[in-house]
Amino acid sequence: MRQPLSKIVDMVELLGEVDTTGVEPTTTMADRKTVLRPDVAEEGTDRDRLFKNVPEKDNYYIKVPAILDDGGDASMTLNNKNH
Repeated sequence: MRQPLSKIVDMVELLGEVDTTGVEPTTTMADRKTVLRPDVAEEGTDRDRLFKNVPEKDNYYIKVPAILDDGGDASMTLNNKNH
């Protein structure tokens, strides 16, 4: 770990020696500005339809194999106004 970190520090120090006089700062290599889409709320998929093919479920929770050390159920819920 120490040797790779030392190489990184050496490279940064080497870059510090480069003469950048007259060079404009660069924040991105892209020619365009960030293009954002409008933030518009859309109707989601019906929860019953989403759960149609879920193999094991309980009250809109997807049951999955336990992955916790204490063995408890690990599950995920989908919150949707179409309950």
